[in-house]
Amino acid sequence: MKNKLFFFAFFFEVMFSASITQAQMKYWTTPSLKFNISTSIPSSTALPGPGGAYSVANGVYDDNGNILFYVRDYNIYGPTGQSIGILPGYNMSVCNEAYTILNSEINIVPIPGTCRQFYVIYSMDNPIGYSPVLYVKVNCSGTTPVVTYDGWVYASCPYYSGLFPIPYLVSNHGGWDNTGMAVSKVITGSGSTEKRFLFSVGNGEVVRSEITSSGICAGIPVVTADELQIDILNFEAFEAELSWGTNYFAWSSDNGKVHVINIFPLSGNYVSGSHQSYSIPGAKGIEFTLYETNPKLYVSGRNGLTQILTSNQSQSLISTGTFDLTNAQLEYAKNNRIYGISPTYDGQGNLIATTLVGINWGNNTFTSVNAGFDSRYLESGSYTYGVFTLPDQIDGENYAYFNGTPAVLISNFTINGSVPIGNCDEGGYGKYCQNSALSFNATYSAGTPVQYKFDIQAVDWGCNFITGAGLMNYQGAWTNDTPPANLDLRTLTSNGVNLGNCQGGLVMITYSVKDACGTINTRSKVVNMYVPVPPVVDLEIYNKDNPQIYHDPSQNINLPVLCGSASIGYRINNSTGTITFLTVLVEQVSPYKLIYNRTTTVNGVNNLTYENLNNYCINSTVWDQYSGFASCNTGSYTGWTGYFAYTNGLLSYNKTFKLTVTVGNQCGSSTNWSYLKVNSIGNKMATADNETGNNRAEELLVYPNPASDQITVQFNNLTEENYQIDVVDMTGRQVLLLLPETKIAKGIYEKSFDISILRSGIYSYRVKSATRIKTGLISKF
Repeated sequence: MKNKLFFFAFFFEVMFSASITQAQMKYWTTPSLKFNISTSIPSSTALPGPGGAYSVANGVYDDNGNILFYVRDYNIYGPTGQSIGILPGYNMSVCNEAYTILNSEINIVPIPGTCRQFYVIYSMDNPIGYSPVLYVKVNCSGTTPVVTYDGWVYASCPYYSGLFPIPYLVSNHGGWDNTGMAVSKVITGSGSTEKRFLFSVGNGEVVRSEITSSGICAGIPVVTADELQIDILNFEAFEAELSWGTNYFAWSSDNGKVHVINIFPLSGNYVSGSHQSYSIPGAKGIEFTLYETNPKLYVSGRNGLTQILTSNQSQSLISTGTFDLTNAQLEYAKNNRIYGISPTYDGQGNLIATTLVGINWGNNTFTSVNAGFDSRYLESGSYTYGVFTLPDQIDGENYAYFNGTPAVLISNFTINGSVPIGNCDEGGYGKYCQNSALSFNATYSAGTPVQYKFDIQAVDWGCNFITGAGLMNYQGAWTNDTPPANLDLRTLTSNGVNLGNCQGGLVMITYSVKDACGTINTRSKVVNMYVPVPPVVDLEIYNKDNPQIYHDPSQNINLPVLCGSASIGYRINNSTGTITFLTVLVEQVSPYKLIYNRTTTVNGVNNLTYENLNNYCINSTVWDQYSGFASCNTGSYTGWTGYFAYTNGLLSYNKTFKLTVTVGNQCGSSTNWSYLKVNSIGNKMATADNETGNNRAEELLVYPNPASDQITVQFNNLTEENYQIDVVDMTGRQVLLLLPETKIAKGIYEKSFDISILRSGIYSYRVKSATRIKTGLISKF
């Protein structure tokens, strides 16, 4: 049990660390301070621009931690603290209906497919109307950030007049006095096609919009008060939150309720029947833990800190000791803690200090550091008055390139599904065929390319570029987007030369991509363009007549090539082209039986002048209950040789086989086949009396078989005549003369012969006279 608990703890820690690596902001903007929130104890440095108390702030930093811009209440500041724009009110030209009271949440979202360009999303209230959701655009791709508005309007009112910028309106969103908002991480797409969701609570419903490169679309209802069967007062939201998996949405309301619903991550639709409701007096800040399934939810309120378990819908108060989190927004930090502000007041109720309190949600312990800023929301008339705000962020978002520079990194590229092997130091380059597709695909470990290009150039074995007629020298142009899937690199042509027709040899393929900010990432691989001579198989079937004859293959089952059980074989030494492998397939036609199927690596086939099938290692399962002349092992199975000649053709006589021979190389192959029929015992021959039957073969006995040093030959000689007895190898070459031509009397002949000089192997013995030839196989061990 202890081991299981240890494993769980280790697994949890690994998964926990992996999920937070790129998520969450590294820096929080709390003017005039910047907090590094990634360390166990957050630390602060000075932030340029105005200081003092503020109500709401947020900002964006580059990869090196330098501020790009930040928002402090109604003003937008650049990297040196200079004012670059404002968060404008809404409906400014209608004096009695202008929306000019900034609410307590500001979300900053990168504009998909751009370089350091952002949407700043906020809401504005007025004393008599609702709180519409608005946004402006901030472009930080140049030297100085530029704020873009939806236009300008002139207003002449009792308390203000002049030319005012108009914000972009996100239609159909907004609460009465405050709008609780939450933005999802990227749901679908990449680069310019990325899509996020914006959720808000107000006016008796939860509303959802899509955030894309073209803007933020009008909101559509997700769920209404009627569907949830609750009073519309439950939709006066203080703060709203999305879980890391974008599958839970929660909000705290002004009436002391916290509501949680499930949503489908990809569609953003409400999961029917999933509503949970909790009574928490004075509920204010809320924050999910990072679990995508059954996350915890922490809520600050009048009674302190409450923990909600969404798995079983239970809630419990968490003791915060001396810390006061009753009036704090909550935010999940990069150091895996949930933070809120704990204030300290003097006897007269004056704020004298603020503490940034971190909740270790694994065991509900706390850490703290001096905050040094006053972020109380001080817009009078709002029920969020006096709450300590923190920078709003997108939980689970990859902030590694949130600043709009998705530093695109090529993970690797493949050709025909495999990463090219070898390198300039050690060689070992993979071979690729000119006559086959070269399908290119790339993967990326970060970011999304907005442009790509290829350079393909011939190199020598030291990876130095070389030029000349017929050599690759393709230098491509930057092209928008990414290469199409399975792009055939042979289509990239320069001066009529491409990878499909260039001289063979080494070429370097360089793939480059560029992100929205113009950052280039490159990866190169060297490949060996293989240009072999196409193989052509020349299959001939062995037929041992006198003299020896090779026959053309027959693909007519009614006219198979006739073979002897001992000499059945073929040759392919007249095949042409580059041949690096040989595949031999032998099948018995009827009843069907797979006899042999094996591919071997070869260096040409000029030496394959005669391949006797009896030399092939036939799997023991093919032999059934029999065992052959000599045991063998192919590495993948064990068996025996001599299948066709075994016991005078016991397994092959009068059967038809199909022999298929394939020769080839990496870039192509050639196949031919033939029907073969074993119609004679031993070697195929022509005899004076057409002696081919088993009754004749049984007259000859050679034993022992297999033999070591000596064999005995015995046969019934029907007529007195001259005989010669010898031993031949599988090519028909005589290797041992046992009995020179000698007259043998009629009757039983029996004599022993020494064969010790023979090497181990399969041989054919012959007993010849002027009128007949008797043969058989013998195994020498």
